[in-house]
Amino acid sequence: MTYAEKITYLTGNFIELAQFCLKNACRLVSLINRKEETKLDAGACFSLAEAEAKKKAAEEKKKKEIAEQKQRRQNKRDFVKLTGDLFDSTDKFVTNLSNISIKATHTWSNAIWKEKSKETNKWTLKKNGKFRDFSDAVDLCISDTVYSTKTANQYEKFKETYSKWEKLKSDDYVYNEYKDICEDTENYCNAIHSLYSLLASPTGNYDNFSTSITNAENDIKIYAESLSSDMFKLYH
Repeated sequence: MTYAEKITYLTGNFIELAQFCLKNACRLVSLINRKEETKLDAGACFSLAEAEAKKKAAEEKKKKEIAEQKQRRQNKRDFVKLTGDLFDSTDKFVTNLSNISIKATHTWSNAIWKEKSKETNKWTLKKNGKFRDFSDAVDLCISDTVYSTKTANQYEKFKETYSKWEKLKSDDYVYNEYKDICEDTENYCNAIHSLYSLLASPTGNYDNFSTSITNAENDIKIYAESLSSDMFKLYH
């Protein structure tokens, strides 16, 4: 092989080797690009999923807030209505308790001083016309009045309504909106319960009993007037 032929042969091999390297380099670059594209596609998918999750969470939060606001508004309406119902429904109960307190104090006094009265004779007098011991007379009076079906039903209705009212009052939004009404209603109902308890279990002497009854009735009147004023302001 001549020198010229050798040069031609080597040059041809070099060209083939260069072409082979170039092809492999192109393939390598293509693979790298595909890998980068895959990473970008995966990143894009993750970002999209993350965005969708955040959007869904925000929508759920907004939906929950709207539902809570709606419930608060309903609770406020229910509270105002129930307060009015409670105030109205206790009127007959309070009137009944006041009548019972008059009968109880008169019975106690008449039995002590042995005074006859059409109002109290059935409790103060025995069948033979003699006066009963004042404690026995008062017990009979309380049994016929405080523990009558009429009073028992009124008391149960009062407790049931008040329990529903307390449940609505426990809502902080309701309490903060109607704080004065809440406090006056609570004091009013506590005074009613106090009067009922005094009549249901009379203790002490006549003066203490009658004084306690008077104080409880005065408290009822004071809180009733205050609550009535609160409700008037609410509607006007």
